[in-house]
Amino acid sequence: MTWFLFTIICLYGVFLIWIITGWKKLPAVKLVSRNEIFISVVIPVRNEARNIGILLQDLENQDYPANKFEVIVVDDHSTDETREIVMASRLKSVITIRLVEFKNTYPGQHSSKKAAITAGVDAASGELIVLTDGDSRLKTGWLTFIRNHFTAMDLKLVAGPVFVRSGRSFIGRIQSVEFASLIGSGAALFAWNYPTLCNGANLAFSRRTFLEVGGYSGNEGIISGDDEFLLKKIQKKYPGQAGFLKSREAIVLTPPAENIRNFIQQRKRWAGKWKKHGNSTNMYLALFIFFIHCGILAGFVLTLLGYIPVLNFAGLIFVKIFLEFILIRDIFNFAGMKMEPGPFITCSILYSFYAVIFGILANTGGYSWKGRKYKN
Repeated sequence: MTWFLFTIICLYGVFLIWIITGWKKLPAVKLVSRNEIFISVVIPVRNEARNIGILLQDLENQDYPANKFEVIVVDDHSTDETREIVMASRLKSVITIRLVEFKNTYPGQHSSKKAAITAGVDAASGELIVLTDGDSRLKTGWLTFIRNHFTAMDLKLVAGPVFVRSGRSFIGRIQSVEFASLIGSGAALFAWNYPTLCNGANLAFSRRTFLEVGGYSGNEGIISGDDEFLLKKIQKKYPGQAGFLKSREAIVLTPPAENIRNFIQQRKRWAGKWKKHGNSTNMYLALFIFFIHCGILAGFVLTLLGYIPVLNFAGLIFVKIFLEFILIRDIFNFAGMKMEPGPFITCSILYSFYAVIFGILANTGGYSWKGRKYKN
């Protein structure tokens, strides 16, 4: 039975080498364009009183000219002090901050986040729309590098890197490793002209293009996927005009899920959108990853039952971990972050269990998000 696991690891190894090559193929972005266009930063929020003030300060600290961008905070029925904090920041800020109080009539049937973003785009004055989340942290050159890549490369959509600020918790550091793998995979797919993965915490697009493709029309009822569904639409209309911004200055930091329950709910939400993409690349990629990890788990069981020698299993798993190490280390180096061996090895060993479990959970039951419950 060793041949079975050998085949699985070979397939996965070829895929990882393809991802590593794509990541390395993508050049780091340098400043070349000085064309300053007006930018609208749209931030959909719900109950972000703990974070929104810090994010607005990060935006005030941007090195992009203050008269060349505006910040539109779209509040989705917050029950905490989010609105009050935004209004207080607005009064003392040197940048333009606007608050849009969004009213979603059907929060259980349609994506509040997609509708909130649409409301923000409708209110925007900028030619370039830049999205981030209410709990994000930004570097001072964030807007400058996004504008640079957007104008210099004549793009319709720019996806940026998002890393987890892991803190001291072990589960947070594991999430930072997983996020790094998503960043590398997403960037590599852009490099090979199969843009599939992106993150709404760091996404920019032309307002005109958003309106041309109909925004989120056609998938309003899919709660998650405001980022990837829009990417798919824009890529379809403008092939080759979606790019990944590989720049350390453009990195957005996001907090990890605070506990196991939140982690499970978040991953169920993310995993639940794969079957709704209506795109063969997304579907085949998701199925490939799912079945690869099913095969690795089957190899583990066969080893326990004595059908595969333990040394054979250990050797093949070592190859898997080694290739993952090359990819993750390079991504952490790009971000100027330290990759810790403990969280990396834990994530690498447990990921097959994780991928299979959430692959199954994504097709059953539901999840909660921002105090609301949804069905998959």
